[in-house]
Amino acid sequence: IAILNSGAVQIANGFVQGAGLIVDLTATGGSITETSPGAAADIVGSTINLTVTGATSTVGTSSETLEIDATTLNVTTAGGSIFLEDTAGGVVLGLVDAGTGNVTLTATGGSITELNDVATDIVGSTVNLTVTGTTSTVGTSSGTLEIDATTLNVTTAGGSVFLEDISGGIAIGLVN
Repeated sequence: IAILNSGAVQIANGFVQGAGLIVDLTATGGSITETSPGAAADIVGSTINLTVTGATSTVGTSSETLEIDATTLNVTTAGGSIFLEDTAGGVVLGLVDAGTGNVTLTATGGSITELNDVATDIVGSTVNLTVTGTTSTVGTSSGTLEIDATTLNVTTAGGSVFLEDISGGIAIGLVN
């Protein structure tokens, strides 16, 4: 499934259903957001690729996180922030790149891990990562998440954290 729009892409709950498929959504000059709040996944796909090109365009908003159900996730902005929640047991990151924007990523009932160990996994000014499962992890012992950020906040429900700063210094806000 591929959707390319000049301007914003607004998604209703469960609007993009591509279970087992690759879902590509691109908003040139606008944001990718949802139109109605809810906990159900707004976008479902085996691999979800989200791209916004406007300098202040975001994926989700600080007041309404965009819910996804993805096995693998790639997100790129031109400096706007990213606000996402995987609702179905964790997500594997290819690249999540907000440039100078912030990244807020939650995995409900699962871990946040990486697809490969050869590149940066998350880029953002402030990176906020949350996993809610009691054994859910951020990264793994054999596959640390590589982070390029100024400030890092991580919250787990008891699982471990495996991260590597690749930018030469990071301020730790909260690791819980």
